[in-house]
Amino acid sequence: MASSDGLQYRALYEYQKDREEDLALCPGDVLTVSRAGLLGSPNYKDGDERNPQGWLHGVNERTKERGDFPGTYVEYLGPARVATAATKARPRPLPLPPAGTPTPWGLPGQAELAEHPTLPEQALPTVARLIEALEKQGLDSEVLYRSGPSALGDAELKQALLADASAVDMDLYEAQTLADALKWYLQELPSPLIPPALYSDLVHMAQETPSLEECGQRARALLAPPALPQPQALLLRQLARHFCHLCQGTHRSRSSPRLLGELFGEVLLRPGAASTEASPELRARILESFIMASEMAELPAAPGSPTMDPLVTTVTASWDPGCS
Repeated sequence: MASSDGLQYRALYEYQKDREEDLALCPGDVLTVSRAGLLGSPNYKDGDERNPQGWLHGVNERTKERGDFPGTYVEYLGPARVATAATKARPRPLPLPPAGTPTPWGLPGQAELAEHPTLPEQALPTVARLIEALEKQGLDSEVLYRSGPSALGDAELKQALLADASAVDMDLYEAQTLADALKWYLQELPSPLIPPALYSDLVHMAQETPSLEECGQRARALLAPPALPQPQALLLRQLARHFCHLCQGTHRSRSSPRLLGELFGEVLLRPGAASTEASPELRARILESFIMASEMAELPAAPGSPTMDPLVTTVTASWDPGCS
């Protein structure tokens, strides 16, 4: 099985399997198809990539099942990297799409099926409270964040963070426990903070950009609305500002962007099933460049040349720990 270019689509309608080799679809499902397989189809016509009119063979990223599905039931999303497998054409009539407007994939109850699933409602305030409590401790631990996401052994704290973090008395915990809790919580999010499609774009960008400064600028441009949903962008901004604090001052836990990239690269940059492969070193470099660019963006503007970060105006004061 080889890696090759592919295409991704989003299901607009529910589809029940007619045959064993079919894929069942729910609105919002993301389907990955081999470009070579589509172009090699005997019924392929120009334009079928973006507006498929026949049967497609691919993988449902929600169920991880492979099979056939009607192209008239999906909409085109964009390119992706896929693992190809030999397929053969199966001539058969297409079912008619259901009448009416397709179900909006972002409705409540469909979030887990979407290309960019929404964050849990409590994710932003939970991360904000953990960061606030951690920075209140003074960031004076020399081993802050050095442990892995699974290091948090306090089962009661885990349950409380997932249930209602507002009821947790953060002052009862030491800085290292809070740091382990933040790292664990990010790892436990039901979907990656950075969606797989953006992950692949970041990897391709980093591979083509030798300059760390330019890589950071391009990463910030990619990791902004509308490409990155607003809640994810806000949470990423919280983390970036916290990372800025860790890289500044004279506290014993002072870190470098490179070290933070190594510590958080695999937590924040998690590939999907069809994402482009990237080494831990490349993921660390992407996050390192992003942190460096975030530090530069937070520097005071020169008199007479004000700058405005598009996300700054949307972050409330209670979520904004600052970067100065």
